[in-house]
Order: sequence, then structure tokens, then C-alpha cells
Amino acid sequence: NISSDYAIRAMLFLSLAERRANAAEISKAMSVPVNTCKRNLQLLKNAGLVTPYPGVSGGYTLAKKPEEISLADILRAVGEKLEVNRCVEDDAFCNRFATETCPVRRVYVGLQQALDTALSTTLRQLLDGDG
Repeated sequence: NISSDYAIRAMLFLSLAERRANAAEISKAMSVPVNTCKRNLQLLKNAGLVTPYPGVSGGYTLAKKPEEISLADILRAVGEKLEVNRCVEDDAFCNRFATETCPVRRVYVGLQQALDTALSTTLRQLLDGDG
């Protein structure tokens, strides 16, 4: 989803800037449409990932340290569903009642574990080239 990519770009910008930045500045620097940037910043604020500063000299900063914010945190904040299939969600729903015996679910569980590992990458790891 391109909007999710834009949210990650905004968070990377704020990590690098280490100062207050407004949506227009982030938009320009990261090639993100300004309205999308504003919408994502609102979602990121609602998730507690950025701190807003209202007013003429306002803007946003990270609400946490870059090492405390993962890609999964950002994606969830903008509404991404991170499960590869319904049967690997917390309730393990299966309309066939076969979660324990389904061979396909075993594949999904492995994919989910790999995805969870990749999405645990933090902004700090990305900035340091470890992601």
C-alpha cells in the first residue's frame, strides 16, 4: 500500500531530522503528497507515534525514540492488517474448525513468523542499515 510507504517515509524523515517538522516540509523532502502526509501524521499521532505541536511554528516530532518504533507499529497506525491469513489471527478462526490439522495453515504460520520478524525492524535499524 503506497500510503503505508508514505507513513514510513514520514517517520524516517522525523527520525533523521531530530527536530520539529511540518507536513509540508516532510511532504516535499520525502516526495509524499501533502494531503496524504497530513492524514498519515494524524493517524500516527492517534497511535502515539508522533507528537503534534500546533501553531505557526508547529509541526511534529517522534513521540518515542527511533529504536522504540517498529515498522509494524507504523503500519498498524495507518490501518494495515499484518496477518497473512485470517487463521493466523489471535483467535485462530477457521470455518472448517481445522486449525490444528490444516496443512495450509502451517505454511501461513511460517509466513506470519517471517513477516513478524521483518516488521519488528525499528526505525533505528533502518537508519543504521541493519534493517
